[in-house]
Amino acid sequence: MTEQAAFTIREAAKALGVSIRTVRRRIKDGELSALKTARGQQDVWVIQGADLAAYAQSAGYSLTMGAEDDGQEGANAPSVTPTGDGSVIGVPPASDMHLATMQAAVEGQREAIDALREDRKFLRDMLERMTMALPSADETRRADALEEELEGLKEEREAVAAKAAAAAEKLREDREAAAAKVDEAKAAAEKVKGDLARERQRPLTFRERLTGRRSE
Repeated sequence: MTEQAAFTIREAAKALGVSIRTVRRRIKDGELSALKTARGQQDVWVIQGADLAAYAQSAGYSLTMGAEDDGQEGANAPSVTPTGDGSVIGVPPASDMHLATMQAAVEGQREAIDALREDRKFLRDMLERMTMALPSADETRRADALEEELEGLKEEREAVAAKAAAAAEKLREDREAAAAKVDEAKAAAEKVKGDLARERQRPLTFRERLTGRRSE
């Protein structure tokens, strides 16, 4: 009896000739239909043969059926036959339930290991790019020197500003002192002027009338 073949992500990747990450991404983006089903004690993503064939046809991939992995994968991969309408018909790889359960568990572990390997590769690439982006020792020293120079300039600017403020304060005090002296001079002049006016208004003494001049 035949039934529609079901592919794991690993088997689908081999059939399409792409990476497992690519298949996962296509499933996540909704471009490739897949269902999560229990195989033994593992939850495995399963892609129906018809869905895989339809995606391969729309994306321009050529399906490679029965791909082997170190001489062992071919024994576990579904036996499939493409039909004229683009679907795929196959026969389950094993009839023994215990063997199928064990194979499903192993396949689930393989997918997990492959996913971890790809994640490790991705993280290693990210680490390498980040390491390359880090400044070199010379650049770090130059940056430190520039920072010290900027700090020195900042301190000099603050010192100049303090001196300018002190000079402005002294100038203000000098101007106030000069203004006070001018006021004192004006007051003294007014006093002299008043004294002279009062002296002119004073009546002449007998002697001053004789001499015709006021005494000092």
